[in-house]
Amino acid sequence: MIEFVVCGEGSSDLRYDAFNGFDGPLAIAVRNLLDNWYSEEVEMYMVARSELSDANKNDKPKRKAYVRGAKNPYPNTVSISAFSACLARKAVEHGDACGAILFEDMDFSSHENRDKYYRAMIAAMHSGFDSESFRMGVPMVPITRSESWMLCLIDKEAAQKSYYENLSGSDNSPNSGKKVLANMLDCAERENYNVIRSTVESYDWNLLPAPSFIFFKNRLHVVSALMLHEAFPDGLNLENTKIPN
Repeated sequence: MIEFVVCGEGSSDLRYDAFNGFDGPLAIAVRNLLDNWYSEEVEMYMVARSELSDANKNDKPKRKAYVRGAKNPYPNTVSISAFSACLARKAVEHGDACGAILFEDMDFSSHENRDKYYRAMIAAMHSGFDSESFRMGVPMVPITRSESWMLCLIDKEAAQKSYYENLSGSDNSPNSGKKVLANMLDCAERENYNVIRSTVESYDWNLLPAPSFIFFKNRLHVVSALMLHEAFPDGLNLENTKIPN
C-alpha cells in the first residue's frame, strides 16, 4: 500500500470536497500518477490546514541565529516551513512508510521574482521536513496557481510553451488563473472545477507538460519508490528532486 498524508488550501486543489463528496482535482492527479506507476492500493489521509496551524501554535519556538541586517524577502516561508514540519509529524503517526504532500499556491505581487519565490517555497518545505529528519516529503507548488495546471489540460498548445506558468500570482488580477480558466470554460469562476471535473478525471497526468508539475511528479515518483523499496526512476534520486534548478 502507498500511504500519504496530504494538506491543501481548499477543496479545489488537493483536499477532499466533503460538500460534493469527491476528491479535489489535484488529489485525483496524485492518484492517477501513482496508479500509472504501481499496482499498489493508494491511501491518502487528508489533513486540514487548521490542524497544522493549531499544532504550530503549540510548538515551542526554536532559537535561531540572528544576523545583523539580514532580512527574509519571503516572510511567509517561515510558516510554510513550520507547516511542513507539522505535516511530517502527522505522517510519522501513520507509520514509517507514510509520505507527506503539502500543497501551496504562489501568492505574490507583480514585482516579485517568480522563480526565486518558487525555489524559496520549495526550500522552506524541505527545511521543515528535514527538521523532523523526514525523507518522504513532497512539495506541491504550481507556478503560479493550481489553475495553471488545469489550463494545461484543455489548451495543450499553450501548455507546451509554458504560457500558463506566466499568469498573475494574485486572484485579484484580471489575468488571474481563476479568471482565465473561467473564460476558457465559459462559466462563472465558482463553477470552474465542476465544469472541468470530467477532464481532470479522464486525463493521463503523466502527460502534463508544465515544468512545475514535472518537478512535483518526479519528487512524488522518487518518494513512492522509496516507500515501496523499488528502484528509482532513471536519472532521479532523493537529492536531485529536492530543489528545482
